[in-house]
Amino acid sequence: MSTYEQRIANEISHYKALLLDAQVEDGKALQREIPRVAAYDLAMQLYQPFILARMPHANQDRYVMERLERAGSLRLVSLGCGSGDWEIDLAIRSGGHISCDLVDLSMELLGAARNVAQERHLAVRTLVQDVNALELEPGSYDFVICRSSLHHFVELEHVMAEVKRALAPSGEFLVVGEYVGRNGQQLYQRTE
Repeated sequence: MSTYEQRIANEISHYKALLLDAQVEDGKALQREIPRVAAYDLAMQLYQPFILARMPHANQDRYVMERLERAGSLRLVSLGCGSGDWEIDLAIRSGGHISCDLVDLSMELLGAARNVAQERHLAVRTLVQDVNALELEPGSYDFVICRSSLHHFVELEHVMAEVKRALAPSGEFLVVGEYVGRNGQQLYQRTE
């Protein structure tokens, strides 16, 4: 097995274990439909008050929903989406006017999103794929989103070229929940 294949296997195993841990608390199954992404939740807990006080336009939920009001419908793709919790919530709140393609390596993480989307008849596709080798539909997305996932991507030139190619003429690339310090990408200590 190559070093890259081992890295991918480790990523899948790590997030599968986190998913299993998130589904059981004190010996009881949680009532959540979709597990939350711990790193993103921690980042928002720490930084959202500061960010929103200085940059109120940085509220991604509001930003996407305001764009939806102007456009009538939106199509987005989320790269390295994990459980797709945020994206599913947007699709539900949009009343079916946001369609989503969710891309992640983990079939287990995408499973809950796929189940909720089917039960609620949402326009959500789940794609179990390596983002580093992904080919997106040209000019087809209003938003390409990376939520606390960009630091996992190895082939950044390829990923950025696909993002550029996939965006509709007025499309936007949103990167949220990344913490880049003096020495490069940093992980939140409580989520390592």
